[in-house]
Amino acid sequence: MTSRDPSVSTFVVRIWLEDTPTPGTGPIWRATITDVVGERQRTVDRLDLLVDFFTTRLVAMGVPPDRLDR
Repeated sequence: MTSRDPSVSTFVVRIWLEDTPTPGTGPIWRATITDVVGERQRTVDRLDLLVDFFTTRLVAMGVPPDRLDR
């Protein structure tokens, strides 16, 4: 297994809770996902989008969708 192995991906995920300036609204979860090898970065403002990102990447790597919940 090498860093160029297409079945391996390395990411740095930073997640934080951001206060909203509007009274009466809840805080917002934010995250950045950085692909270490490709040096691409994506920012999301909902944790479900983080799950969607990794689900898409795993399927693209060949993981059968019925095995994603394991």
